[in-house]
Amino acid sequence: MNYIFDIDGTLMNIDHRRHYVEGDKKDWKSFVDNIKHDTPNYPVVETMWLLAENAGFDTCCFYFLTGRNEAQRWETVDQLKDQCRLDDDLISRMFGIKNDYTRILGFWEEILLMRPDGDYRPDAELKSELFDKLVDIHGFDTEDTIIFDDRQSVVDMWRARGLTCFQVAKGDF
Repeated sequence: MNYIFDIDGTLMNIDHRRHYVEGDKKDWKSFVDNIKHDTPNYPVVETMWLLAENAGFDTCCFYFLTGRNEAQRWETVDQLKDQCRLDDDLISRMFGIKNDYTRILGFWEEILLMRPDGDYRPDAELKSELFDKLVDIHGFDTEDTIIFDDRQSVVDMWRARGLTCFQVAKGDF
């Protein structure tokens, strides 16, 4: 089974910075600048861990698709490692990588797909493309895939594509 998790509003709690992009005037710079203050969304993080523990790492894979820009890649990796307990040792076990630090660093680019810098497309369009890229990289069966996301427009897109998606919050912004 393949499990795909969104980051903002799904794995990470972004309530402290959501006000920057709600309403008519959106302050995307402040929204992005405050990523560093995100905290884990514990119910979703714990769900991820329960899935891993019950299925076993040899029968499931975890991937991350996010609207965060590439410029936030290593800050995002650090959050996943520190706050969601996805350290390099766990990544090496999850994906059968020998404890080769260089290979593990590169592997983050294969399991965490992000918005290219300067790309301002809507999240639904972006994530649909990132999903296709993820399938190309890993060659997995899309029928064995469950996605966790919060944003209504993205959830609608996943479902229109025939994928199973658990919506973890209202996400109407």
